Amino acid sequence: MKYKPPKLMTFPKDEPITVEVLTKFMEKHKLEVARYEYLKNMYRGIMSIYDEPTKDPWKPDNRLAVNFTKYIVDTFTGYFNGIPVKKSHSDKEILSKLQE
Repeated sequence: MKYKPPKLMTFPKDEPITVEVLTKFMEKHKLEVARYEYLKNMYRGIMSIYDEPTKDPWKPDNRLAVNFTKYIVDTFTGYFNGIPVKKSHSDKEILSKLQE
């Protein structure tokens, strides 16, 4: 499945929220469920590389799936929630400069 950017769901703040408006937003959300599943699988490390047909037995299969998605999401979430980025270095002087 190819990634498609999300469609924004916006609503004017001065209009009343009715049942019809809620139904419309719920239908839009249902259309995005496949995208949410794709993104959740990427986070869990279930990549589309595994869904592709296997290569011929005499050819090497050196494909890798790196879970960089989980790293990015976890780092951003930690930074956003106030957990500082961990810094480390073997040289104490360089480490003190990094921490400044």
